[in-house]
Amino acid sequence: MTYCEIRILHRDVSPGNIMIGPDGEGVLIDYDLAVLMDGPFGEAARMERVGTFAFRARYLLKASSRTPLQPWHQIESLVYIILFVVFNRPKGAGDLSGMAEDAKHVLEALEPGSVEILKPYLEHWEDLPEIVAILANHCGLGLPSAFTHGEAAEVSHLEAGRGSGELSHDQLVADLENFRVKIVQKKQEKCLDSLVSV
Repeated sequence: MTYCEIRILHRDVSPGNIMIGPDGEGVLIDYDLAVLMDGPFGEAARMERVGTFAFRARYLLKASSRTPLQPWHQIESLVYIILFVVFNRPKGAGDLSGMAEDAKHVLEALEPGSVEILKPYLEHWEDLPEIVAILANHCGLGLPSAFTHGEAAEVSHLEAGRGSGELSHDQLVADLENFRVKIVQKKQEKCLDSLVSV
């Protein structure tokens, strides 16, 4: 059973709180800010603006926002973490050269569905747009109205999607698993192609 299923929110999804094991399995650590979603303490705690600032969901950056922390906000944090990792490793996972100079302007130019800003990184991170799109779909960043109709319309859409199951935790896991299977198949095909051409 996952923390999401028992309605616990981490509140600080950031690179320093993610560990990846040798088998590629990821896990969130450091649950000192975690809260229950339900009950009076949970409701109040979800209104607190805590966690690593650079990776907070955009509506949680505004002090005026009346939206409590939601599960999709943590998914939005994952989008920012993926972009952070890619911008710090522009030539792939083994690259230690640091953040590319042009990455500073990326977040300013980021629009839902925009692949243009990712082009310099696609040689080494070829499936980046797809994983960002999967996560963006589950957190509101993928909505055409995300930046025009505002917070209330986005919350309404996400709540309806989670209620219908279309944007549920289980659906996100299924979408990511399908993505993983596709990547593995693609890599296997590339290996076979290289063996055949030799």
